[in-house]
Amino acid sequence: MSLKVLITNVFMDGLSGTVLYVRDLALELQRRGHRPAVYTWKIGKACAELESAGIPVVTDPRRICFSPDVVHSFCHDHRSPLDRALLEPQVLRHLGVSRLCVNRLIKEGAPVQRTSLLPNFVDLRRFRERPPLPDKPKRALVFSNYACAGTHLPAVAEACRRMGLELDVVGSGVGRESQRPEELLGEYDLVFAKAKAAMEAMAVGTAVVLCDFGGLGPMVTAADFDRLRPLNFGFQALTEPL
Repeated sequence: MSLKVLITNVFMDGLSGTVLYVRDLALELQRRGHRPAVYTWKIGKACAELESAGIPVVTDPRRICFSPDVVHSFCHDHRSPLDRALLEPQVLRHLGVSRLCVNRLIKEGAPVQRTSLLPNFVDLRRFRERPPLPDKPKRALVFSNYACAGTHLPAVAEACRRMGLELDVVGSGVGRESQRPEELLGEYDLVFAKAKAAMEAMAVGTAVVLCDFGGLGPMVTAADFDRLRPLNFGFQALTEPL
């Protein structure tokens, strides 16, 4: 059955994780025969790909030419006021991408029986596997919008310097955003990231160390994947100091 789905995100004017999540979700829904649209407060460059695919992005929901079957609004952040639980009677399911997000929704009043975890995803048609890793890494990447001189970047840079690793940084914190990370992640042997960014790096076959401003986590291995995924490879996994 084809569904008309209205996806909401507060801002679509940058290249944050939620913006790229909305882009990937809308394109995948369309590919599966559904009819998506996006409602946001601010439109930006990430919307061009959606609009070129015939997916409307609007700042006024009255401009959508259909009445949606589903309104999609997700909890991606366990602290941001923009991700608070929507306690309206017409909300059928409350979903979070990590256990922290699910716990937040319940704490804010979402019914336990209608609140659950739905982990993040990666589009494996976009993120293709790179050649096998070398025995010793040569190039490393910090992949985070939060990376800057005031967060975790100095610690990672110092560690890479000691190990003789060439280090690059991609993220808004250093003024180097990427709308197509699938085209660059495979160039690196080791990636420092968290959450969906870490999953995208894993999908192309790089080694991934969980790391961000919240702290340091482990290098992800196949043996640890199932434990880390409900944590969204995020804050609960960053248990060590930088």
